[in-house]
Amino acid sequence: MRVFVTGATGLLGRRVVTSLLDSQHELTIVTRNATDAHQQFSDDSLEIIEADITHQGDWQTTASECDAIVHLAGAGIVDRRWTASYKKLLRSSRIESTKHVAEVADNILICASATGFYGDCGDQELTEQDPAGNDFLGLLCKGWEEAARRASGRVVSLRFGIILDGRGGALAKMLPLFRFGLGGPVGSGKQYWPWIAEQDACTIVQGALTHDWEGAINA
Repeated sequence: MRVFVTGATGLLGRRVVTSLLDSQHELTIVTRNATDAHQQFSDDSLEIIEADITHQGDWQTTASECDAIVHLAGAGIVDRRWTASYKKLLRSSRIESTKHVAEVADNILICASATGFYGDCGDQELTEQDPAGNDFLGLLCKGWEEAARRASGRVVSLRFGIILDGRGGALAKMLPLFRFGLGGPVGSGKQYWPWIAEQDACTIVQGALTHDWEGAINA
C-alpha cells in the first residue's frame, strides 16, 4: 500500500513511519523541515516532501495519488503555555491542515484525534457515542474530527490518550525527576489520565489501515 504520512517527525509519527516501512508499505512523508527528516530517517525508499500543510499546495497532488493518508500532524499540546497565539497554532496545525488533507483523501484517511474530545468527565465511563466537551480541548478535537469527515473516502479518527514512550513526550519529561526520587502526584493526583503505549498506538494505526474500521475510535 502506498501511504502518505503527515507529522512523521513527531513522537508517534517517527514510530509509525518505522512500523509501516517494516511492514513493506511504500511511504511518502510531508514535513516543514526536509533536512531534519532526512537526518531522522535513513531508509532510501522513503520519499520526503517539504511543505506547510496548513496551506494548499503541490503536496496535495502527491497525497491524492496514495492509497491512504495517515494524518498525525499537530503542534504539541504540552509544549508551551496556552497563550492566545499558541491556541491559534494548535487550531491551525490540526483543523486547517486536516481540511486540506481531507480535500484529497479519496480512499482512506486515518486521522489522529484525542481523548481530550470528551473534556474532564472524572470517572465517567465514556464511549465513542458520548458528546464533545465544551472546554478548549473538547472544541478543538470536535473541529478536528469534523474537518476529517469532509474526506470522501473511509475516515477513521483515533482518539488517543497520552502516548507513553520513554524516549519522548510526557513520560520522557517526567522520568528524570522520578529517577532522582523527586517524583510525586501530578496536579491534584485525582485527575484521570487516559494513556496508551507507543507500540500499541502504532498497532492501532496499522489496524485502521488494513481493516474496515470507520468513524471515531477510543485509543
